[in-house]
Amino acid sequence: MNALHRLDALPGAAAVNMLHLFGIGIGAWLMAQASLRATIGAAQGSLDPGFAKAKVATGTFYAAQIFPEARARRDAIIAGTDAILMLEPELFS
Repeated sequence: MNALHRLDALPGAAAVNMLHLFGIGIGAWLMAQASLRATIGAAQGSLDPGFAKAKVATGTFYAAQIFPEARARRDAIIAGTDAILMLEPELFS
């Protein structure tokens, strides 16, 4: 594979992991917003405390179980493209 073709293929090689990384990050932001608004709503008395507690619990779960995947996706973007680009396009014909 020539150098120019490698540069052209680089964005595609990282695309799946980039999309996952953005999705995980946006999900974390949304969960944090939901937890914050639920906590404020419960404190002001405009939201059921049980519902607010569940929102905070799901946000905590996301932060502990899902968000750590972002680091793995980032690492794959940085280090993993060489392995993908080793495959010649002709192998897929």
